[in-house]
Amino acid sequence: MSKTEFNRKKLKNAFSDESKLIYIERIENDIDLVAQSNINKVVIFNTNQINPVESRTTKGIQVMKPKDGSMMIKIKKLNETKISDPNYYRKDNNLNVVGYYLKPEDKI
Repeated sequence: MSKTEFNRKKLKNAFSDESKLIYIERIENDIDLVAQSNINKVVIFNTNQINPVESRTTKGIQVMKPKDGSMMIKIKKLNETKISDPNYYRKDNNLNVVGYYLKPEDKI
C-alpha cells in the first residue's frame, strides 16, 4: 500500500435531520452539559451517560423528555453557564428526563 492509500469509510447519516440541530462538538474527554427546553426545564448530564451508537439507522439519543409539546432549545457546557447549584438539575444517572424549572437566579 502506498503512503496515500487509506481504507476510508464515507460518513453517512451522522445526525438526524428530522429536527433542528442545536449543538454539535467533538469531545475528547467527558464533560457536563446543560440542556434547556422552551418551557425553561433544565437537565444537567455528563457525556459519559451517552452510549456510543454504531448503527447507521439510529436517530440519536434522547436526553430530555418533552412535556406538553415542549422541545429542547439549547445545550451549553456547564462551565459556560451561571448555575449556583448544579446538583439541583441533575437526575440520577438517567437520560430522557423532563428536568427541573430554571431558578430565577440561574442563567444559561
